[in-house]
Amino acid sequence: MIDWQEWGAYRWRLLIVKLSALGWLVFFATSSYAGLGENASSIERDRISLMAENTTITAYPQHSVHEFVTTDGARVRQFVSLQGAVFAIAWSGQDLPDLKVLLAGYHGDYVQAAQAPRARRRGLLVSNQRLVLHINALPRGFVGAAYLPSLVPAGVAHQDLR
Repeated sequence: MIDWQEWGAYRWRLLIVKLSALGWLVFFATSSYAGLGENASSIERDRISLMAENTTITAYPQHSVHEFVTTDGARVRQFVSLQGAVFAIAWSGQDLPDLKVLLAGYHGDYVQAAQAPRARRRGLLVSNQRLVLHINALPRGFVGAAYLPSLVPAGVAHQDLR
């Protein structure tokens, strides 16, 4: 015969274990993404998350550019200041890369702008003190860039962030 009191306690313990596992899963899933505004160590996590090939680094006097190509052919460039902060990203490819990974904490700004009615049908533009983001749809894919005006090093032109 089943002891219903014992069965109820077992079900509660099982529920607590499942909720704990779900909490850890959510924690690790959200903390594994980094990108725009984060430090340079996030670039390797981004590359792995986007299943990209090796990173090529080009050094400039005020910053460096870390570039990789995803398995679907998207070219991603992350601009890093001398202080080690990712202050801009740019991409081009047949499909959009996972912007949740690249935009990190600024992904909400992108989602909000994408849902708002706009006059441009083939692109998206966000420009405020916090974030500048543009995405253009081309006949054979997408190009885009995003940068944080407050983190762009002196001497780096905004038109060079592509």
